[in-house]
Amino acid sequence: MNGATGPDGSTGASAYEVAVEEGFTGTQEQWLESLVGPTGPQGPTPTQTSFLVHQDTGTYNLQVLPLATPVDFPAPVLTSPDINVISPTEFQMATAGTYLLTYSIDVSGPEQTTIGAIFLIGPEGNQTPYNPSIADSVQSLILSESMTTIAVLQAGDVISLGLFGAAGETVTIGSGASIGIVKLS
Repeated sequence: MNGATGPDGSTGASAYEVAVEEGFTGTQEQWLESLVGPTGPQGPTPTQTSFLVHQDTGTYNLQVLPLATPVDFPAPVLTSPDINVISPTEFQMATAGTYLLTYSIDVSGPEQTTIGAIFLIGPEGNQTPYNPSIADSVQSLILSESMTTIAVLQAGDVISLGLFGAAGETVTIGSGASIGIVKLS
């Protein structure tokens, strides 16, 4: 059973008044200034590694995995000193770390053709399919896909975006393709 609410109590001492009761000597302004400690050490600099490439159109002949046809990106939109452009299809990491990788692609091809996209990652000249990044159209006319994954990369690793499917089939990038790379740590 609940009883009636009692009267309000008296107002308690302020933090400054408690400090004075505990032995602080000085004005309230001096007490407030005493609450500020020394400047701490410089914190880590947030990542400044980000990279973006984009292209509008292109026609490519497909290959069967584990091979893939690299997508050309004529000019980077956003560059970083930590990512080197080796060619229009290859982007090399200057430093090791954990990276957030994204791609977006819109590709069309002949009817009943499986069209796929994947990141190719590894040492220059020896990139292999990065399995967490596979997307395919499963016997459709179009692949319109965005993919995001996290990868631990070594200094010198190269990233490409590749297309795969039935060997010799020709596909066309319609609304464009892009790769984004951000170093997380």
